[in-house]
Amino acid sequence: MYVLNISHKVNHTIIYDWIEWQKNIFIPSLLDTGLAKNYQFYKLLEHDDDEGSLYVLQFHFTYHQDLRVFEDQYEKFFLPLEIKKWGDQFISFKTTLKNITN
Repeated sequence: MYVLNISHKVNHTIIYDWIEWQKNIFIPSLLDTGLAKNYQFYKLLEHDDDEGSLYVLQFHFTYHQDLRVFEDQYEKFFLPLEIKKWGDQFISFKTTLKNITN
């Protein structure tokens, strides 16, 4: 299994709207590509500060090639939507992981 891990630091002033947008717009749109098999959405505990809270989205893929196609689609199409919607009210970065337990 392969994982696209996207970490977000979200300004406190938009958190509730941002979470709803993630759940109702962003995540379903990414899943509609059919490449990711499922996802997890987390809030990091004990890390709030004056600038915002940290959240992590993990999208799970069976094949490495599906992850690569997904990354291309995310960066090219979905990230600009998020920036247009939220501007500089969040910061994000991504990492990719490979499950080595199986």
